[in-house]
Amino acid sequence: SELIQTLGARKSRLTGVGIAAPFGLGGWQSDLGWPSGEAEKWNRTDIRAAVEQAGKAEGWGHLPVWLANDGTAACAAELELGGGGRFDNFLYFSVGAFVGGGVAIDGGARFGGRGNAGALGSMPMSGGEQLIHHASLHALESALRAKGMEMAREFRAPSAAGRRVVAAWRRRAAAAMARTVAAAACVLDFEGAIVDGALPRGEVDALAEEVRRKMGELNWEGLLRPEVATGELGELARPLGAAWLPFHALFAPAPHVLLNQPPVTVVSTRPHPSRSFSEG
Repeated sequence: SELIQTLGARKSRLTGVGIAAPFGLGGWQSDLGWPSGEAEKWNRTDIRAAVEQAGKAEGWGHLPVWLANDGTAACAAELELGGGGRFDNFLYFSVGAFVGGGVAIDGGARFGGRGNAGALGSMPMSGGEQLIHHASLHALESALRAKGMEMAREFRAPSAAGRRVVAAWRRRAAAAMARTVAAAACVLDFEGAIVDGALPRGEVDALAEEVRRKMGELNWEGLLRPEVATGELGELARPLGAAWLPFHALFAPAPHVLLNQPPVTVVSTRPHPSRSFSEG
């Protein structure tokens, strides 16, 4: 509401409100370090309805509200606003506090029938773990704190000890991400796998290079190995993806079907020939 008030006469140009948020955090409550019941409370919260209600109270309730998984929103942003257009089909890794992701197929980011496509963080690993336990910054931060170091400081001015911890995390994360790429390639013929997230650019490049190396250690018989690339938007991908949702709703064919949300009234639309969110 405060941001809308700063727009002045430009408020009339608003087409809607986009929200990118993680889904299903309840099972990772212990990893988050949240008090008992907090993650489940998050799962029960209808974010979209809450924002719509706030809009009605603040005088902008006429704007449609669009909600997407944050990893999928980041994937869509990379596709539309970054360098994702180099591939028609790709996996997208968003390495944040918890690793997430998305999928793009035939030039379009896919939400899935229930909005949960590209849930790469949940990819099963050995020992009952998931990718989220291997490739999340939460794991790196915990490892650094156990050595008396802060992640932000080590990214800004790395120490020799910090470099060793980061390198160990990178190897573990890359090995799990490589297995995720291989597993996904068994199902769909992705040309690329894009690595990005809330990391310094040098760390994103190093992680992508390590993923390439770990992929080289796997058995690719019968598969076509995807090319590993880095994203261009970094930590801005998720908020940019959220902001893109209402704009895209004006141009995507049948957005109320594709995003599983109500249609918006549009005076004129011209669907992009190769860039549409679609059911997967």
